[in-house]
Amino acid sequence: MKFSVLLVSNWRAIRQFSTAIEIFDRKLKRAHKYYALSDSSFCDYDYLKNESARRLIGRIEDINRKFPIALDTSAHRFQLLNCLLERNVVNNFRIGGIEKLIQCDLVDQHPLSTKMEEYRSATNQDTNIETSYRPGDEEDIDFDQESFNLVMSNLSLHWVNNIPKTLQKVSNKHVSIN
Repeated sequence: MKFSVLLVSNWRAIRQFSTAIEIFDRKLKRAHKYYALSDSSFCDYDYLKNESARRLIGRIEDINRKFPIALDTSAHRFQLLNCLLERNVVNNFRIGGIEKLIQCDLVDQHPLSTKMEEYRSATNQDTNIETSYRPGDEEDIDFDQESFNLVMSNLSLHWVNNIPKTLQKVSNKHVSIN
């Protein structure tokens, strides 16, 4: 933990904590994610992320609004994309009007990138959703201002060290729709 010590006139030490306290080691988290993604046996434990993704997409389906460009900050095993594909095929239309889905995750070289290529080709043929993967950290969302109509996160924000700063960045990247 980073802190500095201020000395007051009566020599009492007062600790002034830095605003950049690192609770979670992001490099270690990246290594854990890569390990979990590269080992196929971890798929057995994705049931919570799968269920959460289904519920999130279900809520987006209930909204009477279109979100042409969406960001998924928690790509993991592409649960949100899979749920979008399932619902789009069943309902025969684009859920939430999503035309383009950009997926981000901590992992620089995603071990499932070949699967992503398969999903991308499937989405372009079947549901007409353009998809792409971009390595990125939820804490450092690096996109242009007002780039997205919808920003989603599926069980990943609890690993963020500075939630208010991250949500402020997300707010700046969001485009309001009239």
